[in-house]
Amino acid sequence: MASPASESPLAAKVRAALKLREPLEKESTAYRLINGESDGLDGLRAERYEAFVVLSVFTDEMDAAASEVAELLVGLGYAGVYLKRRVRVDLRRVDVSDLAPGRPIAGVEAPTPLVISENGLRMKVLMNDGMATGLYVDQRNNRALLRGDCDGARVLNLFSYTGAFTVAAGLGGARETVSIDLSRRTLERSRENVVLNGLEPKEHKHYAEDALKWTGRAVRKEQRFDWIVLDPPSFATRGRQVFTIARGYPQMAERALRLLEPGGRLLAVTNHTKTDLLAFESLLQEVADKAGRSVADVVRLGAPLDCRARPGVPEPVKSMLVTAT
Repeated sequence: MASPASESPLAAKVRAALKLREPLEKESTAYRLINGESDGLDGLRAERYEAFVVLSVFTDEMDAAASEVAELLVGLGYAGVYLKRRVRVDLRRVDVSDLAPGRPIAGVEAPTPLVISENGLRMKVLMNDGMATGLYVDQRNNRALLRGDCDGARVLNLFSYTGAFTVAAGLGGARETVSIDLSRRTLERSRENVVLNGLEPKEHKHYAEDALKWTGRAVRKEQRFDWIVLDPPSFATRGRQVFTIARGYPQMAERALRLLEPGGRLLAVTNHTKTDLLAFESLLQEVADKAGRSVADVVRLGAPLDCRARPGVPEPVKSMLVTAT
């Protein structure tokens, strides 16, 4: 990837970031190409999905530079680049098409859906469907962890979205998965991804329900799971109620721990920027005590290298693996 001597400092940094990610091409067609300040490009993030790129901008400066970056990426061989403007607004009150145009800002349009591969796991993603594609690349390592340790397990996937963890569990040999999400649309996409990966739909149940209400009933019925994935959005609406980390996460985590088999594992994830690792670990220990569960082990899980913050900067996404006795 030779760089012209006359190119801009911005272009040179983009090329350097892409060069660092070249080894990932052997295992996945979906990963982060540019990770903001970790690559000297504060306010800019780019993620690859097959031959297409989602370019996320967080500052006015990078918004102004988006066209230059997009044209560079197309010049380097990517088929099309889509823009997402990540500004702090209530998405219910704005026209999302202004923040995430449905057409690429450079190159050609992607197929709908577009199928990516991650270590043999296949997922359908949508490049022109608002702010999200249907796959969070920063959870790649966590999906691999679950897949490698769930043979014969019963797995509960809370806030399951399009089912990436569900598929990972199925490919890992889970005997049953239960996926809970309020959105019927994303659950249908999850079902499609189950079929796409050659899994038996009857072994992978989906329920369009409020996760807090569902887990409350499951606790009363004394259901048990070997693995539970708890990866809620930091903010979500539930009818007239609002789910936030501060209001909802402790109660969700407590119920999840009550639902674990002895020796079961809870994969707890949060992208709440105001919750650091120590506070998150403390929260999980507190809710374990409240749930009457002893914790055998708590492991801090790092982000994939392509998504990792630079040294000294808190990770935006925190993941903990809790083993209960």
